[in-house]
Formats: sequence, C-alpha cells, structure tokens
Amino acid sequence: MSNTNYFKELQIAVSPNVVFKVITTEIDKWWTVHSNVANKLNDRLTVRFGETTVKEMLITELEENQNLTWKVTKAFIDIKELSKKDEWVNTEIKWTIKATDKGSQINFVHIGLTSEFECYNACKGGWNFFLNSLKQYLETGKGNPYIPE
Repeated sequence: MSNTNYFKELQIAVSPNVVFKVITTEIDKWWTVHSNVANKLNDRLTVRFGETTVKEMLITELEENQNLTWKVTKAFIDIKELSKKDEWVNTEIKWTIKATDKGSQINFVHIGLTSEFECYNACKGGWNFFLNSLKQYLETGKGNPYIPE
C-alpha cells in the first residue's frame, strides 16, 4: 500500500482566471448540481450527491487565479460497502493554477486521500471522472456534473 496523496495534473486551453472562476463559482457545471458558490477566504462550500452523500469544506487558502485550498470539515459518503463514511474529514483539497503558453496547468492534490483509505478506489474514480468533467467544461462549455435521477 502507498500513502501517496491523490494527484492529477491537467493542461487546459483557457486562462488561469477562467479556471479559477469555474472552480469557485461554477461547481454545479462540472462536479455536482447541488453546490454553492465559495470564492472568498473562509467561505464554506457544500456539495451533495443525492440525498445523503455530502461534503462540507472551508476555504483556508486563496490566492486568486493561482491557489485554492479546501479543508474538509464534514463528510458522509453513502456507499453501503464503506464502514467509515467520514474519511474525508480533515483532508485538504489543493488547487494550483499556473499560466502556460497554451492556457493553464492545474495541479490538483487531495491531501490525505491515500490508498489506505477505505474509499480510495471509489474516490479516485470519482475525482478522475469529475476532473475530466472540469477540463471538458472549461474547453467546450459542457461538463458532466452529478445530476440526481
């Protein structure tokens, strides 16, 4: 088992200010339709997936168009196979955005989300899906956010 944090790098063909705006104010377009806007230091972000799965985060670091950190303060992942449904609590989700010749580079790391987590495979799959949704939304205007049935 590895204790390496989940990490993904994305190359996006849009400017850092557009990336930052979408990550902070258009979460409903790429992650889940049940979310709020959180674009200032100490703002609280809540995302929901259905009736019971919820994550609440506090913005603890924010440098506009460059860095953003969400500290998970509450989490309930309603997957019946999981015995520990609140593993995300006290993890941190860090976004680093850098300008490139072709747009932006996003370095995304979920600090604390490691293979030791019971939810690791499901959470890794979820992040892979939703980060690809973010890239698609940024480049085409159409993402694949979670929409309840």
